[in-house]
Amino acid sequence: MTDYRNLTVNVERNNSEQLFVFRIEGVLDAQTSPDLEKEISKVIDEDNNWLLINLEGLDYISSAGIRTLMATSKKIDAMKGKFALCSPSNNVFSTIKNSGFGNFFVWKDTEEEALGVFSTPRQR
Repeated sequence: MTDYRNLTVNVERNNSEQLFVFRIEGVLDAQTSPDLEKEISKVIDEDNNWLLINLEGLDYISSAGIRTLMATSKKIDAMKGKFALCSPSNNVFSTIKNSGFGNFFVWKDTEEEALGVFSTPRQR
């Protein structure tokens, strides 16, 4: 677990080390987005292309946070990987949806449901 100013990022390997689950808590804004990007880059730079981000503990997301999630999704798509978001609060989901990017992501209500997205063999 890594604690930043107003953001906590916990990264866990799951599913025989194929899937990385990021559990983020706090605020994802212009101040903290670079911190999340750094943690995600550590995983992606090692050629890992299955990422799940659990938003259950996220209290607030700004446009900078949404851009970070979009950039991650695009990188994973380019790597022929899988990327999903799960467990957003109503506030966080509404913010992303109202920004016009709600349909850009694979959404699941719970982490358990989201794990189903990653049930097929990983492509390299």
